[in-house]
Amino acid sequence: MNATQLLKDEGQRTQEIIDTLSNQLKELSESQLNWKPSPKKWSILECVEHMNTACRHYIPEIKKQISAASRDAATDEFKPGLLGNYLTNMMQPQSDGKIKGKMKTISKFEPTASALISHEVFGECIQHHKELLGFIQESAKLNLNKVRVTSALGPVIRFKLGDCYRFNTAHHQRHILQAQNVMKAQGFPSH
Repeated sequence: MNATQLLKDEGQRTQEIIDTLSNQLKELSESQLNWKPSPKKWSILECVEHMNTACRHYIPEIKKQISAASRDAATDEFKPGLLGNYLTNMMQPQSDGKIKGKMKTISKFEPTASALISHEVFGECIQHHKELLGFIQESAKLNLNKVRVTSALGPVIRFKLGDCYRFNTAHHQRHILQAQNVMKAQGFPSH
């Protein structure tokens, strides 16, 4: 897989996430943002807060690893790791826009709905994705195969930087789609 193309693709996907957050989801009313299709399903605001929770782990970790990485080691070829590729493919929404099998969220990543204030949640999420976009652009000078990022699951799982970007983008696309599906659910408030 070409490293330059990977970064271009992940940058474009990240920008699409920013655009959807800013232009589609953020503009909804508080009742729309907090509405749930059922008691066990997440609201749009909870989907966005969950993305924030993941970013709170990955952004400092990516920043730390990029800061420590050699700037003269860039390579044209990225070879996905077995686990990184598997987890990315498992997380990635299907080409028809459907979410693959349901996954149980680890309790530390569960959003706390009672404490959510929409403008803060969206502001944080948009800022996180702008930071990720900056990291992706900065990574053109790095070897995406050699820089390793600790997974949110702990130090046992470490992603290659290229896989970290791919996984995070797939994860966020999944939850953007989940939020958009809330809007399509029967009973979604009109305002």
